[in-house]
Amino acid sequence: METILFFQFPILAESLHATAVLVLLLKLITTRSSAGISGKSLFLLSLTYTFRGLDVFAYWKWETQPISLPKLFYMLSSYLMLYLTYSTNRSTVEWDLDTFRIRLLVVPVSILSFVLNERKRITQLAYTWSLFMESAALIPQLFMIWKSGKAETLLVCYLLIFGIYIGSVIS
Repeated sequence: METILFFQFPILAESLHATAVLVLLLKLITTRSSAGISGKSLFLLSLTYTFRGLDVFAYWKWETQPISLPKLFYMLSSYLMLYLTYSTNRSTVEWDLDTFRIRLLVVPVSILSFVLNERKRITQLAYTWSLFMESAALIPQLFMIWKSGKAETLLVCYLLIFGIYIGSVIS
């Protein structure tokens, strides 16, 4: 019984994560607008998923497919969101509101991941960096919402689901 419960929690967390990604993709595709979406948050999430997926390419084995496939999904979906934001929906990007300086996140996260990592292998450092950055990547999005004073319904749903996912992973 304990084994079943142990495996259900990560599946629930990853389901929340996938739902959040799909909600944001739905917003970008159906509205054909990037209004209210922080491109800087999307960029940080793309870096996060890329760094987390480095081990997929470095140590690909058939036994790790159940872990590797979600990583590939998040990487590809984050690249698609960046493409939709900065290419297809470029005219709707709110450049004047997306002004958070991401180096305020990247530098401390990089230092923390190096200091708190026991093994200094590049894949392990990248994975640790991605764990810390995933928790901080929504800060530019929240800053943009605070600055504009408004948020669309689908964007709020995305933030709520992603926030629950982050809270469940951290705890």
